[in-house]
Amino acid sequence: MSLCVSRIRLRLACLLLLAVAGCGLVTPGTTPEDAPRLLSPFRETALVVSAARSSLAPPGPAQRPAAVEVSPMAWRDGTVTWLGHASLLVRQAGQSILIDPVLDTSDEGWIALLRRVGAPADLSGLDRLDAVLITHDHRDHFDISSLAMLAARFPEARLILPRDAALRAALPFASVARVDPWQDLRIGALHVTALPVVHHGSSPVFAGVGPRSLALGYALRGGGRAVLAAGDTGLGPVFNEIGARLGPFDLAMVPIASGDPASVFGHMHASPEDAVTIATRLRARRAMPIHWGMFPVIRVSHGPVVDRFVTAAQAADMPTIVLPVGGTVPIRP
Repeated sequence: MSLCVSRIRLRLACLLLLAVAGCGLVTPGTTPEDAPRLLSPFRETALVVSAARSSLAPPGPAQRPAAVEVSPMAWRDGTVTWLGHASLLVRQAGQSILIDPVLDTSDEGWIALLRRVGAPADLSGLDRLDAVLITHDHRDHFDISSLAMLAARFPEARLILPRDAALRAALPFASVARVDPWQDLRIGALHVTALPVVHHGSSPVFAGVGPRSLALGYALRGGGRAVLAAGDTGLGPVFNEIGARLGPFDLAMVPIASGDPASVFGHMHASPEDAVTIATRLRARRAMPIHWGMFPVIRVSHGPVVDRFVTAAQAADMPTIVLPVGGTVPIRP
């Protein structure tokens, strides 16, 4: 019991240190909407307090996703499988792609300072892997232990990540590519475009020195299908540009659970209602919620986030698909 309490105190102390070190920094890139915002020191402190509360007292069942075993459908071309949080398996244009895989279950429910609720989908049956796409280097998206396991199992796969992401260990992938927003690359017949989003990655020296690293989304086009994985983002006008340049998308995977209240968290996270607006601006034909239920950084007090997302989508005439962890959906119905 005393060891558990000591670990909790250590994590809370680290969270507070990160908050103080991060005060005064401005999110780079696209300016988010819904001003005014709290000043950065208050924002950072509020984020830490919310993360601490959620880690010590995770949300009840109404805020958690259901889970199913991964089915053979997940290995079929033209499908997307939700693995939990922002982790996705995309089978498209003959390619097998993982996005932000956080799959290691040996961490006793913690990823860095975040407490995980539930387990990721079991990918032990994955037959092949062509590439891993990383949106940014926050630990709930960029888990080195998961990447090491994948590199050992699929050494011919490629690792693709933002230009300045902090790669903390050498990984034996066939190649490592660092990309910037709007950069294009090919993975077999699949056309991948790195996209700007309203978010950021880590900073050196406890967020106290230098700019924050990039955060990206990815558009995947090929095989007569188009999908977009937003990773983690707030609402911003950049999604109008993405929709105009690359849309429409058959399916947009958008984060829904960390944007309340907008004055505190909207500079880098989307609420369920923001997520619907993002999907609309992207000209998505369907929207799928991600980034909810597994790492509850923000305590949501206005009802289950998925219910809010579906309600907002219905009002906007946006079709939705809500998957359980391990669930698979065709990119096109």
